[in-house]
Amino acid sequence: MATSRTTLRPDLQALLDNFTNLKNVYLALKTFCNIQDELLQYEKAKSSKMEEEMKKMTKTFSSLEEQRKKSIEEIRKEKEELKTALLESRQECNHLRLVYVDRNIEDEQICRLQDELEVLKAELILQEERHKEEIVKLERQYIEELQKYKTLLESRQQYQSKKQKHPAIDNMSNQPSAIIKTKNRKKKEKPSFRQVHLVYNMWPGLNISKMPKIIVTDIENEDDIDEDTSATTKRKKRLYYEDKDAIIDI
Repeated sequence: MATSRTTLRPDLQALLDNFTNLKNVYLALKTFCNIQDELLQYEKAKSSKMEEEMKKMTKTFSSLEEQRKKSIEEIRKEKEELKTALLESRQECNHLRLVYVDRNIEDEQICRLQDELEVLKAELILQEERHKEEIVKLERQYIEELQKYKTLLESRQQYQSKKQKHPAIDNMSNQPSAIIKTKNRKKKEKPSFRQVHLVYNMWPGLNISKMPKIIVTDIENEDDIDEDTSATTKRKKRLYYEDKDAIIDI
């Protein structure tokens, strides 16, 4: 009876082995599916961020295009105003010519008016050239900005395509960069006035004094200076004295 409980027929044992293998495969596939679901959620979040960045870039691109259009319209309006001013000045000139001819004005005044008209024409021509140069500059700037944004968009599109083809790129991009170590060298600081004052309080027996600043003005005063320096050197040598009366308990 004991052998019948523990041992099985070979066909049942084979079925049991197959079942255990299927169970193990099922568990492995389940864990793999869970991992894939997590990766898909991460990729979805990342793609949403990329879409937001693309939207921002398109907004900036559209705003720049609108600014360019506005600037071109303003320049065109100024050009039309200059043209109308030129036509009005020509009409006024013609009217003045007729008036002056009727009143028999001298040729000098007419020449002056002609000179002024030529000056106005030259100024208008210069203004037109300046406006043309400004238009060319604006167009160049717009083309450069377009190329920049095109390159950025192309790089983003290439990155998305590579990401879709090779998902391992994101794992490589998420690796931490190499840490650059910088050596900070501390400079030796001089003792502050507070530290010196604390030393004086701790050791009152020390007779420390600064050396006076000596400036030689005359040759005759050199002897006095030597005496002062000798006194200071003597005073400086006696930095401490021995207190024989004090008893120190070590």
